[in-house]
Amino acid sequence: MHNFPDDTFIAIACRIDSKRLPGKAIKHLVGKISPIEILICRLKKMIPSSQIILTTTKEKNCDILMEVAEKNNINCFRGCKLDVMDRFINAGNKYGNFSDIVRVTGDNPLTDPNIIVEMIDYHKKNFSDYTFTQSIPIGTRPEIINFDFLNNLHKKIKNSSNTEYMSFYLRQEIGQKISEYKKDFIRIFDNETLTLDTIEDFNYLKKVFDNCGANIYTELNDIIKVINIKKLKKEKTKITPSKINFDDFKILK
Repeated sequence: MHNFPDDTFIAIACRIDSKRLPGKAIKHLVGKISPIEILICRLKKMIPSSQIILTTTKEKNCDILMEVAEKNNINCFRGCKLDVMDRFINAGNKYGNFSDIVRVTGDNPLTDPNIIVEMIDYHKKNFSDYTFTQSIPIGTRPEIINFDFLNNLHKKIKNSSNTEYMSFYLRQEIGQKISEYKKDFIRIFDNETLTLDTIEDFNYLKKVFDNCGANIYTELNDIIKVINIKKLKKEKTKITPSKINFDDFKILK
């Protein structure tokens, strides 16, 4: 296992209710393994269990996520449904003395821990407050966030019920040091995304794993090679994407 820094933890944001695909986190994707379990298993390949925290809500329907966390020997923190940033902060305060957070969402089961480790190294070497990447497909992109910066940012947000859209806030200019991690990485032939949002996404990821021999640990680079060789395509969704008016997101108090 890579020598993962003691002052960094993975915060997985996940909940059960979803308008487009209810219960998607716990649907069987590879055999009887769910997307959230695939994500956790992939992360644990390089990251200590004690530094992975599943952050979810206090809603009754999220009890099953606490059971998933216990089954996979990782910590679970339950907090505010809409204020995801607050969940991250309180999870970090509860389980350790951390300097940095890696933000991962439960919608991204193909997140690659190798890239997380690379991004953390880059983040720390550059003394960054926030590090992101656009070099890999949407649906696999982690974000590295300085814990003190996140605390200060959260205090400045007027409507914290919007912090599910955390990237928007993290990129608002308030004097922080933002770094982009750039990597020469293989592209998907049709620029398809790998996030899990709709039934079409679910069926596509299922097909991807089937073509990877049902190996949930397949690295992202190899997954994309399989997609390109097999010319795997996603069906067009019948759901109209919801439009977000970011003018309603007031950042500074």
